[in-house]
Amino acid sequence: VRIQTTSVANIFSPSLFARAQLHIRKVFSDDIEDQELIFWTNGLKCCRGEVEICVKQLIPNCTIEIAVRGTEETRTECYALLQQLYTILIARIHISNPGTVFTTNVLSMRSLLEHSKHPHSYTSMEIFEAERTMGMLTPSSPDEDPESICDLLCCGWEGAEITAKSAPYTSIRDIPLQTRVQLCRMLDPPDPFGRDWCLLALQLGLQDEVPEIDMSPDFGSPTNKLLLVWERRCNQNI
Repeated sequence: VRIQTTSVANIFSPSLFARAQLHIRKVFSDDIEDQELIFWTNGLKCCRGEVEICVKQLIPNCTIEIAVRGTEETRTECYALLQQLYTILIARIHISNPGTVFTTNVLSMRSLLEHSKHPHSYTSMEIFEAERTMGMLTPSSPDEDPESICDLLCCGWEGAEITAKSAPYTSIRDIPLQTRVQLCRMLDPPDPFGRDWCLLALQLGLQDEVPEIDMSPDFGSPTNKLLLVWERRCNQNI
């Protein structure tokens, strides 16, 4: 998995990775059998039995990669360890950098197996589109065979596929704070061609709410108010 900020002007705090390392050190107790933890300035490695996971800060304050490897028999353990470290890092980002916008891409398993210096990665949208079709992703080279979502997201453990939840089917209530903030910044300013929160209201079927939101006595974000109205409706997903 590659976690990356969206621009050089939109970076993580300098202390983020060090704080994440400290938290991981506390969570991964020395009492765990057959485990070895190794830390260095811009990375860490955890070896647990036949499973090895590595977290690296490739570009300071901008890019973090997580890669796990193991045997055919340790697919479940690989998936569990990957999910644990990914969850810790995302939680630290939300706590330490609540306004920072970042993307999460999935690294190509084939590129990792070939020890590529610059492994290919798949965007979230590519993952979503593949899930809606055959569940396969086309690699960077047309000569290579497609890769399955199960291998990329679940380390090949088929039992984990049913627990994967794609963003197009996620509850509106689960929109991250930084995503809401970015959306409000984009849509709050009035647009002469109507490409603002009013157009979003039309697309959501909430055009009847526009006058009330527009005439609201407080000075809150109209986009956020619109999302709150949509949120109150049952079974609304993104």
